[in-house]
Amino acid sequence: MQPILLIESRAPGLLYVNGQFCGELTEPQPFPARPDARALIELRPLGQEALPMACALTLRGGRVQPHGQEGVYCVQWPDGVAQVELRPQPWPGRMQAVRTALLQGLEAVACGGEAALFRDGEPAMPLPRGARELTARERDGGALAVQGACDAGAFACVVPPPGGRIAEGAAALVTAHSLRWEGANVLRAVVGGEDAVGHGELREYRAGPDGLWLVSSQPVWAQGVPRWPQSAQETLRAYLEAVRLGLRAEAEGYLAAPHAAPALERFDAVTPLRYPLVRAPERLPLAMGLLSVVEPGLARVAAVCARARAVNGRQGGYALEEVALYGEA
Repeated sequence: MQPILLIESRAPGLLYVNGQFCGELTEPQPFPARPDARALIELRPLGQEALPMACALTLRGGRVQPHGQEGVYCVQWPDGVAQVELRPQPWPGRMQAVRTALLQGLEAVACGGEAALFRDGEPAMPLPRGARELTARERDGGALAVQGACDAGAFACVVPPPGGRIAEGAAALVTAHSLRWEGANVLRAVVGGEDAVGHGELREYRAGPDGLWLVSSQPVWAQGVPRWPQSAQETLRAYLEAVRLGLRAEAEGYLAAPHAAPALERFDAVTPLRYPLVRAPERLPLAMGLLSVVEPGLARVAAVCARARAVNGRQGGYALEEVALYGEA
């Protein structure tokens, strides 16, 4: 299979690959590569919105290898397609910081999509992406508690008093599907729930001047009840997510027979496939991806194919008759 580098950028610019000018990069551009090769990529952003950047990627056996370079994010998809996203740094001085005063010298500073808390002008704590609607209140011992909404749902954190620090074993910040304070020092958070069925965990924390201490946790449904799959494709996703979470009984409940699926290596997430499979077996029309993180700038996706039939089941209206790894079906 011919390896393909699909190069894209957050900032439009002029693209060079192995020293050759390849035109203006405003949308993803595909470039054929050899199975064992070195790709030298350079981006010259237009105007003064971002700084120029360059990177070098190595392919072995048609797959991008770990590279350890900042601002370069690769996803290796099946059939030799490697998605390469370039994230150049903003031009110095172009991004304006937005400051929000909170309480007792504490302020939130947001710039270029990142945000952090500062206390008396000193960095105190980074905030999760999309942090907004921040409120702060005093805690025992001179600490401050901050909570708000974020891209993950909600968050809460404890800023120690001047001279204090977060203790080993305690959490400084918690992100959750939802959270609420009960009394002065108890935080209850429902984490998870992003998977197809809505598996979550109810965690109880005790807040102190040195951080948030986990007291207890128990499984729950993030929405209060399970969202059982309503289609064959959702059933495949739900099965794979149950496997990832180690929920063996639930995973087997999606199968038409106990041995309808192979053993799978560990993976980090289930994702839709961005590109159609070139050699998808006709008898297995369903497909999902298993994403594994190799390093912060590289992930690899393996495909799983399957076939389902309609049933009147306890875990939805479909059962998987056969599941196989792509390339082994």
